[in-house]
Amino acid sequence: MPEPGTDGFRFSTAETPDGLRIVIPVRGRTGKRVPMYVALWLACWNLAGLLAALHVLPAGPDAQVDQNAWAALAVGDLVAVSILVWYLGGREVVLVNDRSLTVRAELFGVGRSVRYDRARVHHLRAYDKPSNEGWTGVLFDDGSRLRRFGTALSAPEVAALAETVRRRLNLEGDADPQPRTPLAEP
Repeated sequence: MPEPGTDGFRFSTAETPDGLRIVIPVRGRTGKRVPMYVALWLACWNLAGLLAALHVLPAGPDAQVDQNAWAALAVGDLVAVSILVWYLGGREVVLVNDRSLTVRAELFGVGRSVRYDRARVHHLRAYDKPSNEGWTGVLFDDGSRLRRFGTALSAPEVAALAETVRRRLNLEGDADPQPRTPLAEP
């Protein structure tokens, strides 16, 4: 199998003193479409808010301004800006060594890591339904829940990533006898 990071894979691997480091960009199969759509939506949303403010302000100080409308505008801005920033600067960093699997979601270098002991990682597999039927990703059971990472990758990339992690964790004998369908929110 070719080394990930080559042959068109969007994730990269590097050997570090802590183990195998895999970097997965967030901007996946959608490319630039999602950030462009969110930026356009954000511009239209704020233009509508500006027009509403211009309509209310000339009415004078006695005009009732619906606080819920301003709150909705602020919440919409917060959600859209969060999505846009995540697509522009977000990534998943997976660190694999013989003792653990660490999955980190980070935005511009700041993020949250979750470490799973090797003994608790079971049934690691690629879930690669076609994109029009659902999402893709590497799934595994940690003893309490179904976990996933690499959801921005295509089906061949997910298969290569799952195989790389399985080899590194030496999970060759840990086949899932009855593959489960993913939960709605793993």
